[in-house]
Amino acid sequence: MATDKRRLQEMRGSGFEMVKGQPDIRGWQVVSSDGHRLGKVTELILDTVAQRVRYLLIALTDNKVLQLEKREVLVPVGFAQLHPADDSVILASVTPYQLRALPRYD
Repeated sequence: MATDKRRLQEMRGSGFEMVKGQPDIRGWQVVSSDGHRLGKVTELILDTVAQRVRYLLIALTDNKVLQLEKREVLVPVGFAQLHPADDSVILASVTPYQLRALPRYD
């Protein structure tokens, strides 16, 4: 159980672990529905009360084609389609415009 009283916190160091049988997607590539590489999942943001992952922390890749700058952003887990066969996460319904509009995660 987590000792920190914050409701949302990074899974690493929280005292929580992945549910047995569920993939740990940290380190997986993040791609758009048309196959453009967007970045990599660097962390999972956990709701410590509900004991569920709520957000993916994604390190965006510097991508001139999609006009993305290198930075970290939070994306709600509901937007992610997991593909364990190739260790990738597809953000099918998220546009580059929406990613550009997200605030930087600090």
